[in-house]
Amino acid sequence: MQINNSIPPDLNLYTLSKPRPDQPSLVSGTIPGLSHNTDTVEISPASRQLAASDIVHHAAVYFGTTQINESLERLLQDQSAEVKDAVYGIIQSNFITQVAEEADSAALLELGLAQAQYIADQYMKDDQAAEFMATIREIGAISTTRSLDPDRSRSVMSRQRSGQ
Repeated sequence: MQINNSIPPDLNLYTLSKPRPDQPSLVSGTIPGLSHNTDTVEISPASRQLAASDIVHHAAVYFGTTQINESLERLLQDQSAEVKDAVYGIIQSNFITQVAEEADSAALLELGLAQAQYIADQYMKDDQAAEFMATIREIGAISTTRSLDPDRSRSVMSRQRSGQ
């Protein structure tokens, strides 16, 4: 019986870990003929513009409540991507904000309602526009009261419509 193996007869790990002359090794230091300054990459202004134009920002899709989400999905399903982005952008920029001042928040709410009315007038039929504005007013009421209580939201929106 003959047993063949590839293990060298010397089992000393110290001698096995030493680099052999035919094996590549890592050497630190510098090569005298090469410049060792920091490498830089320069991007031309045209390339910067191309990269910036390739980035497309989308507003977050507002969910709110199930009824609001279903209403917005139904109303926006036949609309272009630009209209959908505009609607969610209005919601994100004017209704769901972190503005603490009541006057600033009221101004944003009024602006958002005006922008939403423009979208309703330009891109939706009469019945769709009315439902869209009702949904937007509900989002506005929620953003004003920070509550999903329908009675509280209705009273806030009725005061806003009457100018109080």
